[in-house]
Amino acid sequence: MATAFEILTGFLQAASGEASLSSALGKWRQQVNILIGQIEAQQSHPPQAGTQTFVQTEMSSAGAGQVLGPGTTVLFDGAPYGDISYNPATGFFRLLPGHNYRLTAHFALGNYNGEGTNVTIDWVDAVTNAVLHDGHGALCTSGGNPASINANPTADTFHQVGGTVQDVKLRVTTLGSATALPGACCALVQEI
Repeated sequence: MATAFEILTGFLQAASGEASLSSALGKWRQQVNILIGQIEAQQSHPPQAGTQTFVQTEMSSAGAGQVLGPGTTVLFDGAPYGDISYNPATGFFRLLPGHNYRLTAHFALGNYNGEGTNVTIDWVDAVTNAVLHDGHGALCTSGGNPASINANPTADTFHQVGGTVQDVKLRVTTLGSATALPGACCALVQEI
């Protein structure tokens, strides 16, 4: 994008060779309209430098699945795809300060530890384990019997990060337990 001085210089050069004032003003108006069009185009498609867009990861189908009991951090062992940082060893997603995100995870759970067992998985602050948004958007599922499979319950919430980098994760926050089935569980974090 040209500086204001370069734009003014261009306007004066366009007008300087004109024989009449009305012709010079016409060239000036034409240059202003071009500049306004460029500004409008930039506003409708702002540059994305320095921002993150998304990360997607999953539980690979190679393993036996993860047993999710009270206090367990959910670990996705599939290779993360995207540009938001995800650590498969800790389950931490790193979010930038002042940015807004949609945090989504889909699960297929089975092998509940008892009939009517409730399993709640919340998005939490990874350092303090504090539940984000008082549990709004948490996944809460119940197995009818220990062998039942509850397919595709979702933990989904929107989150605005404060003034510092924040790591978040998924954590079981109830006393029940179940197994996250391999190849059928995934997480998607999107900057919005």
